[in-house]
Amino acid sequence: MTTRIRILLGSILLLTATMASAQTVHFTVPFSFVAGSKNLPAGDYIVGLNTDSGTRGTIVLRRDGQQPIMLLVAVGKEYFVAPEHSQLVFHRYGTSFFLAELRTEGDSTGRVLASSDREKEMAHNSRPDQKIVAEARNRP
Repeated sequence: MTTRIRILLGSILLLTATMASAQTVHFTVPFSFVAGSKNLPAGDYIVGLNTDSGTRGTIVLRRDGQQPIMLLVAVGKEYFVAPEHSQLVFHRYGTSFFLAELRTEGDSTGRVLASSDREKEMAHNSRPDQKIVAEARNRP
């Protein structure tokens, strides 16, 4: 087996194990957005949070028929009140949306993602125009 195939198989196993041990939530995102370094289309997503590492860890985005995307949590952010429903928080700059945070139902700690280079560049010129919150939906 070549090294590339081994790495690919190892990555798939790691993502599968992460999703199996993660809390998963279903979201519908009505706009295209950037998560990490990936441009993603609007649509239905299953989001998994690997909580084995406390406030840090990984978030896995999965869409039917697509490869899962693993994102590293940069830091935990404490809130006074836990949300009633899980939430994805996006920063909007003009017409560009960036996944910034995951807040899980009943947990007062939000998981903040590291900003992409593109978002850092936009943030250097101005603050986000808006924070957009997408709430979890019931399973289909």
